[in-house]
Amino acid sequence: VLQPFDTLRTRLQADATTGTARPVGATLRAIAAEGHGVSSLWRGSTATVLRVGGGAGLHFFSLQLLRGAAAGGSGQRPQWVGDAAMG
Repeated sequence: VLQPFDTLRTRLQADATTGTARPVGATLRAIAAEGHGVSSLWRGSTATVLRVGGGAGLHFFSLQLLRGAAAGGSGQRPQWVGDAAMG
């Protein structure tokens, strides 16, 4: 939902560092003109979802492992590991 704002922010920052800063409206028109119209604002969404989703999954997996270790680590596999393996 917010990907267009992220695309716009990134473009504005990149333009500012290269000395070609433009107003927001002009930047939006440039993004649309370069690609496939307004849908260009969502370019990169797949990579963002994969990065954020993978990072969140790794974070929660690590958190569960640490919780198990902090709880005493009975040596048994936690129930969630079996549930995750079964889908």
